[in-house]
Amino acid sequence: MTEKLRAQIKTVQRNLVLAGEAGLPYEVYLHRARLEDLMDMAARRGIDVATWEDGSQLPFALAEE
Repeated sequence: MTEKLRAQIKTVQRNLVLAGEAGLPYEVYLHRARLEDLMDMAARRGIDVATWEDGSQLPFALAEE
C-alpha cells in the first residue's frame, strides 16, 4: 500500500509542476486537492510521507503560497 501511495503522490506532484509551468491555475488547484486527499489517506494509515525524498511540493509546503 505504501509503495502504491508513494507512486500516486509522485505522479500528482509531477502533474502539479507541469500544470504550474503551463500556467493552468485550475489544474494546479485540482492537483493540490488530489495531493491533499492522498496525504489524508496516508495519515489515516499511519504513513509518514514527510520523510519521503521530495517533500517540497507536499500540501504543507504549498500552504504558504
